[in-house]
This record gives sequence, structure tokens and C-alpha cells, in this order.
Amino acid sequence: MIPAEGGPFASDNVLAGEISRLVSHYGIRSAAETGTYQGVTTRALAAMVPEVHTIEISDARFEESGERLADLPHVQVHHGSSEDILRRLIPQLPKPALYYLDAHDDGAGLFPLPAEVNAIGELDPSPVIVMHDMAVPGHPELHADTQPDGTPYDLDWVMPGLEKIREPWRYYYNTEAVGLRIGILFVVPDVP
Repeated sequence: MIPAEGGPFASDNVLAGEISRLVSHYGIRSAAETGTYQGVTTRALAAMVPEVHTIEISDARFEESGERLADLPHVQVHHGSSEDILRRLIPQLPKPALYYLDAHDDGAGLFPLPAEVNAIGELDPSPVIVMHDMAVPGHPELHADTQPDGTPYDLDWVMPGLEKIREPWRYYYNTEAVGLRIGILFVVPDVP
């Protein structure tokens, strides 16, 4: 097996620290990750959360990450469309749940993020969501992926799904990052 490249959370220990804080603050009991890639972030989530599910659409990455994560009995690797699997998975997840959304287009013309957020908004009344590769207002140095029209991933693109969340929520962004310096949008329950 080929060794994994890079560190968890795009080699960003600032992001790792914030996710650890969210897990503790909200009492997270499960995590669902989209875009397994090599399973490095999955492994980091597994060190923080008692039950982890990760979803990968690529056949090769699914096989490879399944091998890499086989030693973690509380991690399940799912193969297929993140939206379809999330719709089946969310009702079964122990709550509160954290959703780490990092699936990419991969050149196939699939932009799963809005559909993932829709599924979460419809099925989990009080989610904790971490969206990777988002534009951060005032911080162009932080990387954002691009939507089909070429504009950066942004709050407006996912707002229709977020508006489906039943319990009060709020959002915030990272303003600093290390490693690959990725923009992050956090959506959390609006409770103390």
C-alpha cells in the first residue's frame, strides 16, 4: 500500500484544534466525512469521535482508504455518492453529529457540496458542519474551490440547504490557517 501524503485537515493544526474544541463543546458522538481521499483526516476524526463514517466516490480511493483504515473498528468507509449515502446514514448517526464536508468535483462535473448540505439540513435538526475549501470574506489568501460557474465556493451557494436546519444555528469562518491554508465555513447550533 502507498503511504498517505500530508497531514490531517490539509496539514492545518489550527483547524484540527478547532474541530477538537467543537467535539468537546457540543459533545459530538459521531462524525461523517465526505471525500475520504487517503483517510488521513478520517484517522484524525477517529481519534476524537467514537463513531466515524467516511464517504468516497472514487473506486481506487475507496479501496485504498479501506485498507488504510481497516485497523479502526469504529470507522466505516462507504463507497458512492455522498448525497445518497448521507441521506441513508444521517437518521442512524448518534447525535450530536459533526459533518466534515470535503468532497471535490474531481473533473467529473459533480459538485456535491450543495446536495450534501441539503441532506444535512433536511435530516439533522441541529448539526455541526465543517465545510472545506470555502471563500472566507476578507481573506483571499485562504484557498477556495470553484463552483461550476467559476466563482468560489461561498455561503450563498449552500444557504438553501442551511435554511432547512430546524434548530437555531450560526456560522463563522476561519481567519487563520497553516499547511495548505484552506478557507473553512463552520455551521454550529446557536446555543451557549
